[in-house]
Formats: sequence, structure tokens, C-alpha cells
Amino acid sequence: MSFGAIVLLAAGAAACDPIPPAPAIVVTTTASGGDADPGDGVCEMTPGQGDCSLPAAVDEGNALGRAAITAPAGFYKDMTLVIAGELELNWGHPAGVLLHGLRVSIEPEATLRAAGLGFDPAYDELGDGISVTFSVAGHLELDHSNVRGIGLDADGFHETAVHVLPGGSAVVTDSIVFGGEHAIHNEGNLVVARSTLLNLWSGRLNTTGAGASILASTLVQRAVNTSLPTVGCAGTVPTSLGYNYVQTALFGCGLQHATDQSGFARVELDAAGTYTIPLTHPGVDAIPLGTLGCTASATDVVGQPRGIDGNGDGVPGCDIGALERQP
Repeated sequence: MSFGAIVLLAAGAAACDPIPPAPAIVVTTTASGGDADPGDGVCEMTPGQGDCSLPAAVDEGNALGRAAITAPAGFYKDMTLVIAGELELNWGHPAGVLLHGLRVSIEPEATLRAAGLGFDPAYDELGDGISVTFSVAGHLELDHSNVRGIGLDADGFHETAVHVLPGGSAVVTDSIVFGGEHAIHNEGNLVVARSTLLNLWSGRLNTTGAGASILASTLVQRAVNTSLPTVGCAGTVPTSLGYNYVQTALFGCGLQHATDQSGFARVELDAAGTYTIPLTHPGVDAIPLGTLGCTASATDVVGQPRGIDGNGDGVPGCDIGALERQP
């Protein structure tokens, strides 16, 4: 089965007829507050003011059943979003939406497709315990995003950035997911492609229960370089479509594809939450053009071109993970 077919299955795509465009909602403020009258066709916290916040846009979109939400670049803090409809957030048009203290819950039968999410590096999430988490009982598609869920939960335990619940599904592409306990805990169906999974304490990817995980062109490593015996993948071994790299001293992900690699090479995180790829990292240019979405027109998590000659050997290719090393 092709990678594209697997993504479609994970997304539950079965429509045959064209679907009309979703109603458009434009966020006008980074403030937090719900919609004054969900379902009236107007997104605003205050009647007559046009002050459309991100939570208000979600409220209105839920009431309408479907919505394409556009949020301008900016800093959005301390919000809870409950997704009950089929919603898009800057899908296909990433805009540098920086998040802090965001709790996203996707209900059964609901969908969120989000692109261009990031965070403000000025905030010390380990210090104040605030971060971004997704709880997915429905379906999540996360693209070209850099999300961190590394704070402390209500019980004082480090968070998991993305938790796919039983019956839920998620597709993560060209993104960095950085968790405290786990980057992703999957109890449903998960596809991760051209992405990087990082964590602090336990397994980067934890697949439990009836969960099934698929990895392709993905970098899996611990966020800090210590000797703690953390694991790349815990629970059920994920299926590999190839070209994954697991950085580990003790425990890998059990990947069996001939193009998968593991070892001690690592990338170094910077203050902005991206990372530096050493010239000698075996993931550089590891993916041939035309393989698993590696094309000259593709871009990495920060918008840089894919499919270039990053190590100077005269042969272009794509790097394993969310970021592409530039020549």
C-alpha cells in the first residue's frame, strides 16, 4: 500500500463527490474569549464589535459544523479549544501562530487540520508548566508545525504533547513534536511522516492498547543528551515505511525496513525550538528524490526547500526528520 493511501485511510477519507468550501472565519484578535452567539454566522466575543478570538472562531465553527479558520501571525495564550466540528486552522497557509498554554480536545467524529503552529521561545515551559497539548478522540492533521507539551499536568507529571485516544486518529507531517513524558501516546491510528519526535523522560512514541503507529522519514531522539535509559518507541512496535532514524544508546523502535537507521548521532535543539543538523549526520540527504514525499517543491518545518544537496557530495536528497540542512 502506498504512503498516500495509508494517510487517506488514517484520515477516514471516503468521499466521492466534491465537498463545497467550508465557511471562512477570520480571527481578528489574540485575546481569549468565547463567541457571543455561536451559530449566528458572526464570530465575535462582544456583539457588534467584530472581535473574533481563536476560541470564538472555534465556537462558531463548531456550531456551523464546518469552518476554515484563518488566524494571523501572533501570540495566543492560555486557551482551551474543544473541537466538535470539521475545522481547519490556517490549513495550507501557515502563518506563524505562536501558542502558549493551549489545550486542544478533539471530540469523537470531529476533525482539526492545523498548519503553522509554533511557540514563543521567550517562555520557559519547564519553569511555568504551561505548554500545548492535543487530546484526540476524533481526527487530527498537524502540518508544518512545532509544538511543545513539556509542562506539568494537574497531577505534577510531565505532559504528553499529542495523545491519540482509542478510536482517534492523527496524521503528523513536516512537524516537530516535543513532549515531556511522551511526544505522542497513541491508542488509536497514527501516521508520522517527515517529522521529528523529541521528549524528555520516557518514550518518544508510546503505542498502547489497540493502537497502530506508522513512521516514515522521521527522526526519533531524546531532546537532551543524558545517559537516562529512555526509549525511542514504547509499547507496540510501529510499522516503518522506511528512512527513519532513531537516536538511542539503549532502546530503539524495532524498525525493520532496510533503509531505517539507528545510532548515536543527534541533532541539537536551539532556543527557538528548531535544531542544528551536523554535516556528518547520517540522516542528511538520506532520502532519494521521489521517495516518500521527497521532492524539490517540498518544504521543511520552517519553510526551507527540501530535496537539496545538504552535505555537498553532489547528490541532492531529503533529510530524515522535520528540518532540512541547507548547504
